[in-house]
Amino acid sequence: MKVKKLFTYIIISFLLLNNIKAQEIIIISKVDNEIITNVDIETEKKYLLLLNNNLNKLTEKEFFKLAKNSLVR
Repeated sequence: MKVKKLFTYIIISFLLLNNIKAQEIIIISKVDNEIITNVDIETEKKYLLLLNNNLNKLTEKEFFKLAKNSLVR
């Protein structure tokens, strides 16, 4: 009986945590038949931070613009 309750608890927890990680995808711009989404920009931000850790000093808006321009190029 305890194993069944534990198993049910684990399944419910997994389903709830899985929904929390969902993210809305927004199209930011379109360049030459390619779309740039907010997920692409977040990935580019992580990549740029790996290359240059000093980018942490930028504001969120500046960093967003930098990542977007990097993807457009």
